[in-house]
Amino acid sequence: AGGNAILAGATAGPGIVTTTGSLQPIATGVNSPSFITKLNSTGAALVFSTYLGGSSTSNVNAIALDAGGAVYATGSVTTTGFPTTGGAFQPVYTSPGNGGGDCFVSMLAVDGSSLVYSTFLGGKNPTSCGAIALDAAGDAYVAGSTSASDFPVTTGAFQTQFKGQGCHISPSQCLFNTAVSSNVFVSKLNASGSALLYSTFLGGGGGDGLAGMALDSAGNVDLTGSTASTDFPQSNPIDAGYDCSFCISLLEPSDAFVSVLDPTLSTLAFSTLLGGPWYDGAVSLAPDATGGFWIGGSASSDFPMTPDAANPGPLAILFPGQGNGPSSNYLSHLIPAAAATTPPHISGTSPNLLLNGASIQTITVLGS
Repeated sequence: AGGNAILAGATAGPGIVTTTGSLQPIATGVNSPSFITKLNSTGAALVFSTYLGGSSTSNVNAIALDAGGAVYATGSVTTTGFPTTGGAFQPVYTSPGNGGGDCFVSMLAVDGSSLVYSTFLGGKNPTSCGAIALDAAGDAYVAGSTSASDFPVTTGAFQTQFKGQGCHISPSQCLFNTAVSSNVFVSKLNASGSALLYSTFLGGGGGDGLAGMALDSAGNVDLTGSTASTDFPQSNPIDAGYDCSFCISLLEPSDAFVSVLDPTLSTLAFSTLLGGPWYDGAVSLAPDATGGFWIGGSASSDFPMTPDAANPGPLAILFPGQGNGPSSNYLSHLIPAAAATTPPHISGTSPNLLLNGASIQTITVLGS
């Protein structure tokens, strides 16, 4: 708001500049506490700057601003002691040690001096939030990945059953990795952070990870990321499905996915995989005024390209010899609308739009 800039993340230890009267001017622990800093519109002064955390590691992975300029933050925390508020949906940390973790969702006052609300969100196995978006009512959608079968979901949600599992490619995998694979989740908290309005899993048995989320003009929840699940949910897809040609031994290729859930998280309006038999993934998504969206990430040599693209190929090998097959960057525009004359399709894809050795991290659509 007002052209101010917000910085958030985690720091290696105490030492960032904080402001007097902020929520947490002194770090309560030394193991990578989170921070939120607001700069004025010229970058010449701090509006506020505060730590946000407990005695152990926490990290702000995503932020959102409401119309009044209040900051909402979400991320991951690995121990008790993170500040929560009275009446919060989940005031108690639920994940044990040994690599565990919960999400947190926190809303700061506009001046950064206090918490309006703060809550954990998770189950007994690791959970991490990677995206947050606000609707017009001030309710917060958060999304991420979880290995917790007891992660809270709501009645009538699209997927109420956790489908992650261990040893999902071959029995030999059990000798090396007994961890449970993750599913994506999406949850909607009310404006006070006291109740879960809607919450659903989204995924299959092979392991699914969230990379980006956005709310489109209709209020639908657009999601993207990567999946190694042969049974990842699809609806009116563009791609033929997960190609498991190389699903052998410990090898676990991945596809990018793009999914659209309705505002109540009860219906999968659209969901498709994108990729081939090697390693493909998405890192960012941005809806546009056409009803479609742009996604970007890394792709293997058989990723679908369109002939009229800025660079239709052949795909350049940027990262050979890394065990994942050759890969490159891509940028795609998807049209999910299911009309008789316009089935879901890729309207354009081009590889290597960035300099060799670079990678796509985020996408922003400017104008219409």
